[in-house]
Amino acid sequence: MYLLDRPKLSDSPEQIFEKCVRNYRDSPDKKAKLLPCKALVKQDADQYEALIRAGNAFPQPKLPGDMKAAEMYCVYDEKFAKSRTAGRKAYYDKIKAQVNGKVCPVCGEKGKITLDHFLPKSEYPTLCVTPDNLLPICMDCNTEKGTKSESKGDGLPVHLYFDRIPEVTVDGKKQHATYLYVRLGQNFEAEYYVKCQPGWNEVLRRRLSDQMGIYGLCMRFGGFAVIEMGHLETSWKQSIKCLRNTLHQCGLDTSVLDDKALFVMHLNSRLCTEQVLDANSWKTALYRAWLENADRLLEWLRKKAEAKPVCT
Repeated sequence: MYLLDRPKLSDSPEQIFEKCVRNYRDSPDKKAKLLPCKALVKQDADQYEALIRAGNAFPQPKLPGDMKAAEMYCVYDEKFAKSRTAGRKAYYDKIKAQVNGKVCPVCGEKGKITLDHFLPKSEYPTLCVTPDNLLPICMDCNTEKGTKSESKGDGLPVHLYFDRIPEVTVDGKKQHATYLYVRLGQNFEAEYYVKCQPGWNEVLRRRLSDQMGIYGLCMRFGGFAVIEMGHLETSWKQSIKCLRNTLHQCGLDTSVLDDKALFVMHLNSRLCTEQVLDANSWKTALYRAWLENADRLLEWLRKKAEAKPVCT
């Protein structure tokens, strides 16, 4: 997971809401009903950051008169996110911009980027177009989350704009401290879990743990790990051979290095590469666990290769 900067938009949340509502040119009654809600949008936007950072429950909005939540959050669907509408190019696409072309900040996989309402718009329609409540994540993460996140302080994932992972210095470079780990089963099936260091902010600790369930990351990461193991099973011999040749071409005596030492070097190289990209990606956690169990893993791979039938 990597974190993001807050969206930098020239308009305030209430200005965004008003511009979207004024775009209901063919629905004057709808426009007249929604425009007075601008004050509610400002009120909730003003208290949003402080409550989210502190992990406090966000108050349920009280909509005026007989207005229903769906009447208000339709502003997002119809005038903010929909193609060729007032909000699409001015706001929606700008919030997505810092993730476009990159992997999803939550799961680390490539996919179509959408905007997710951190607090669900069905429960908090006054925040439906508030930029701080709109997080760019992939469609899979957005679909998995749905409206799972609770409105109370508990049951929320990490807020990509407000939460910050503590940093450590590794080889003179700063990176996020480790919180994502893998337990390896007998056949190297990967079980992902979160373990925070002592002294971490309690709100962050809860959110890191809750987020695994909210986005279904334990199961999804486990599936990714199965595929990665398949790649390793077919490539480990070739990787060792290539590494030996590379070291030999550099003038190093590889005769003193057995396959185990070269296998460890291969895993360590992959771990370093993944760690630079994201210290807590599913791949980083997986390669860290593999490296810590390199002896057992190499023996398991050898036995599995020997057990495969030989094609004639």
